[in-house]
Amino acid sequence: MKKGIVIRNQQEQLAIDTIIKAHEWLCNELNLTTSLTFQRECNWGKNAKHAGWHRSKDNLIALNFRNMYGASIEELLEVLSHEIRHAAQHKNGFLKNFVGQPGVKYLKGTWKGKDVFTSYDNAPWEIDARKYEKPYTKKVIKGLGISEDVLNTKLPMGTLTKSDIRATQQMIIEKYGEVHFLTKSWITDKKKTKGSGCAFVLDSDLPDGFDFKSEKDCKWLSNKQKLINFTPSIKVTKEYGGFSVREMVS
Repeated sequence: MKKGIVIRNQQEQLAIDTIIKAHEWLCNELNLTTSLTFQRECNWGKNAKHAGWHRSKDNLIALNFRNMYGASIEELLEVLSHEIRHAAQHKNGFLKNFVGQPGVKYLKGTWKGKDVFTSYDNAPWEIDARKYEKPYTKKVIKGLGISEDVLNTKLPMGTLTKSDIRATQQMIIEKYGEVHFLTKSWITDKKKTKGSGCAFVLDSDLPDGFDFKSEKDCKWLSNKQKLINFTPSIKVTKEYGGFSVREMVS
């Protein structure tokens, strides 16, 4: 087992301690030898909705705390149970030749000797894993005697900082008046355009009759780099989390 993350608070510590014990108990109960790790990332794009995964090639189970902020420890145990079931599917030879990842439209694999090409929700191995989530969770809760207080403990919500382009543009307009927004490609000094932001030119700095459809006018402006401005985006931090287990794929 490897934690894989820096623990941020008491609730995460309690969750990790509980899940580690539950993982060991389930492996003993089901005669499995999976490894366990925790992560705070998205393996398939920054907005990929996955709560966890099982990787058959090294028999590794991962739980993704980033997408489970606001979830209870009982819900995390359901995610663990789901992934444990995938491990059992591979061990028992039910699932072979699996190809797919969260976010893709279709998955394929061999399920109980039959080749399958289908959507995530309709994949027989996912239906099977969902079927065993709660029974496995109930068994481990009873087996370890996990209290209601622990089960109801929730991971604190996280935060997500995003660039607000519209708010940035509005700020520029309020400050400078009439402007024409440009793409960052207009600025030749790329040091000025690190990160997200808005490139623009004041309408008052453009000569009368300037036409962005004119190659000659555009070349003139491109050579007047001092007229082209860049303002970094306003950053907005919002609460992140609160997804249900059913919203996740794993």
